[in-house]
This record gives sequence, structure tokens and C-alpha cells, in this order.
Amino acid sequence: MIILLPQKSATSIQLHYWFGDETHSMDAVVQNRCEYEFLNLISEIAKTLNTEISIETEPLAEGGLKRIYKIISKIEGKKALITIAVVSSIATSIIVTPITASINKTIENAIERAFEDEESKILLNEKARLEIEKLKQDFKIDSIRLINNNRVKSSQNNFYLQLANYNDIEKVSFVLKDENQNSIFEEAFVEKVRFREFDSVELIRAIPEFASIRAIKDTSLIQARTLAGQVIENVTIEIISPDFSIKSNSWKGYYNGKPITFKVTSDEFNKLVQSGAIQFKKGTAITCSMRETKINSRTSYNVFTVSKF
Repeated sequence: MIILLPQKSATSIQLHYWFGDETHSMDAVVQNRCEYEFLNLISEIAKTLNTEISIETEPLAEGGLKRIYKIISKIEGKKALITIAVVSSIATSIIVTPITASINKTIENAIERAFEDEESKILLNEKARLEIEKLKQDFKIDSIRLINNNRVKSSQNNFYLQLANYNDIEKVSFVLKDENQNSIFEEAFVEKVRFREFDSVELIRAIPEFASIRAIKDTSLIQARTLAGQVIENVTIEIISPDFSIKSNSWKGYYNGKPITFKVTSDEFNKLVQSGAIQFKKGTAITCSMRETKINSRTSYNVFTVSKF
């Protein structure tokens, strides 16, 4: 539950990773994947609310591994302040609450908080009060679509699945900040024991290209074992030529010292490649699970899970 502190205008969200030991370092790939999903979630919320924003990274905060993301509205004036506050408040509420039918009230409360924050500053007359009330109602109407937005669900889902599979993380927390980096709400924590609460297997049927990482691994492994060919796990392939096209996914690499052509069917890995989150250079290698199929004298390779790169 988020507790309201003295009212200020939200401009950024702080994401804080908490570790089980005294270290404050994190696997860069896991962190990149988590924040890719977190930023997707914020952007999709803004899109659903019919508003345009950009997100900037603020300087890292001290005291553990903290990331601060500043939200900037592409409109100007009083509406921009409210838009930033609404998007920030909803994003912070959603990321700590499993998306079910009951989240509608959570989203509505987040909108109310954002407008309470602004009303004391910008409502000077009756006309302004009516304009702000209409804006509030518009946000509430648009926000109803969030409950059925599979992209928001998927980003939330994938964010926590990354952390659930990362042993060093004990919990994660979020807090809204004003322009002076003062906290607006009490920090909201999600303990590791709760990470699996955010899993949604229905996403595989609803929107396959955004399926959860765990579901990709589990279902791909089951499918691979039922098809012709041998499943080989913990394979290392040195990349010769990555494929950046979406359709072919035909890569070249060295496997057991020999050049092979293989396909990558992991949606999650291909998405990171397409976004530029993964950089390739000479000697880059991946650890993966793949299916080797031999038909007559021809051998084909399909990589369905990439665990390390």
C-alpha cells in the first residue's frame, strides 16, 4: 500500500534493487532486461491515456543500486504537470500490484492522488476547476483500458520473472520523487516471495510476441522434446554473424569448433537484439538450449532458449 506524504508534484520514479549481501552490483543483462520492461510499462500507460511522454535517466542515487527515471510530457502548461503526475502515479501503483479486476480501484486512487497534488497549486477560478475536473474524468475513462492491456501485463510480468530467476535480489521498491528528488510517497516494496504473483500464463495465448520469459522457456522446452531431433542444453555458440531481421532469424556461429547456420526462436532474446540492448563484437558467445535435427544428410539447428550472452 502506498501512503501519501506531504503533497508535491511528481516528476520521476525511483527504482531500487535490494540485495541479500553487502554488494551493490547487479548482472548488467538482468538489469537491462528489467528496465527495458519497466520503461515499456510506463510508455504503454501513457499511450493508453492518450498522452505523449519521453523518459530520461537521472543521475544514479547513492545507497544501493537505484535508478531514477524522469518523465517529461510532450505538451506544455498546466496539463503537462498533471499528465506527468498521473502517469507516474499509475505506473508506480501498477508495478507493485498484480493486474486483476480489482486493480481498477488502485488506478482510480492513483489518478485522484495526482490531481489532489496539483489542485492546490493551479486551480485559481471556477473555469480552471471545471477544466481540471474534465481532464480527471478523461484520464479515468481512458485508464479503464489498462485492465485489458496485455502489453502492460506482459511488461509487468517479464520484469518480475527476470528478478525471480536472479538469486541475488531480495526485493525491489519504487517511490515517486519531485524535481528536487524528495520522496512524495512512502517507498513501496515488493518482496521476492511475491514475484510469482505477477505471472500470467494467459499472456501466451493473448499476445505471444510478448509472452513471459518463463513461459517461453518452459513451453519451448516441452515443444522441442516432442518434435523430431535431439535437444541439447547448455550449448555455447560463438557468434560469427548475428541476424538483425525479424523474419529470417538465420544466424551463423561456431559450435564445437565448426561453423553452423542456426535459427533463434526465442522471442525474448530476439526482442533484445532488435532493440539494440545486446551488442555484438568479435568473440561474442551465447549459452543456449537448442534442437539439432538431422534429415537425410542435412542438419538444422534451432535455438529456443538463450540463458547467457
